[in-house]
Amino acid sequence: MMDIVIRRHLAAMCLLVCALSACNRNNNNRGIVFHPTPDNIPVTSDPRFELRTGEPTAEDWRWDRQDVTVIGAREGQYHEMISELFPSGIDTDHNGTLYYFDLFGREVRAFTYDGTWLGSMGRSGSGPGEFGSSGNLSVLGTEGRIFVTDNRATHVFQKTDTGFVLVDTHYPDLRGHLGSVSCTMGQHYYTAGYDTEAEGVIHQFTLNGTWVRSFGQPYKAVKAFIADMMTSESFMACNAAQGILAHITNHVPAMTGLTESGDTLWQVTFPDYKPDIVRERFDPETGRTYHRVMNEKGHSQFTSLFSDGDNFYVTYAFPRLTLLPPKITLDQTHAFRVDALTGIGEYLGPAGPPEEIVMAKDGDYRFAWTKKEGFPQIRIYKPRPS
Repeated sequence: MMDIVIRRHLAAMCLLVCALSACNRNNNNRGIVFHPTPDNIPVTSDPRFELRTGEPTAEDWRWDRQDVTVIGAREGQYHEMISELFPSGIDTDHNGTLYYFDLFGREVRAFTYDGTWLGSMGRSGSGPGEFGSSGNLSVLGTEGRIFVTDNRATHVFQKTDTGFVLVDTHYPDLRGHLGSVSCTMGQHYYTAGYDTEAEGVIHQFTLNGTWVRSFGQPYKAVKAFIADMMTSESFMACNAAQGILAHITNHVPAMTGLTESGDTLWQVTFPDYKPDIVRERFDPETGRTYHRVMNEKGHSQFTSLFSDGDNFYVTYAFPRLTLLPPKITLDQTHAFRVDALTGIGEYLGPAGPPEEIVMAKDGDYRFAWTKKEGFPQIRIYKPRPS
């Protein structure tokens, strides 16, 4: 009986929240701002830079003709069970090795493409080679180096014939909220994050940890904490073949391509992407500014950004929240391929089988993330021999 009462109260609260959300969206009182604001959404005049969903026009992304290798088990040895990972916590060396950062295990694990465990790197802590928060992973394949960035430091590991060793730990002067995402190419590694003292949101370092420059447009807002929040939920990928990096933020339906020196090459927009609305409100009685993410039905969410060869790949989904039991389900996903030099893109179709999201690609191999079995798994897809 108590369960029924609690459920009724939760249902009533949900209805109230939805009603308030609808009212707030129509509230034109002074002191209320809805983000993203129009001046933060690029306008494209060339339809080639508007990436829409529809009939797939590029490479064959059918998922029913693939052989699958699975990493992640409900029960097993320590390295066989995945706790959680972020989209920026998985990468490959494009030479047969997959790496991912296990969020709760606080370590990097390496597997071959056929699912064989090769070893682990790092542990929980605050010293060299120790991780204190989410790890963002980037592999410099030509050098065999693995860069792992958290909000305090960047740790560099080296793959050897016998395993993996810690090479160095960098503590950059730029702190802020660095390390939300990272990538590596050429003689530099990059982190993305908002910092009030930096002139951009993408921060370039030499491989030994010396800061070079910051670039990239932060979100435009009067309040720094709004700019921080709207900028921090970002994705970034490096295309080493072309010397170009791509950057997106979850609340703005656009992606930017930049050179290693910070020059903007192109911007593409996603007209079918529905940003999650953030409500900013100034209270004259307290003199404080408050914000709330509206979590409206049907909003979109970027789920991955990665590179392979001459192209970038970007995916987004439509999350659906259920209260009983509390669960987020990705109802529909979309994948696009974007030429690194031109920014011209094509629609690929679903970004994985139902409840899976592709996170990385190496030639014919695709690496997807899922929880549809009730526990986390990485699934490695390769076309089935004909």
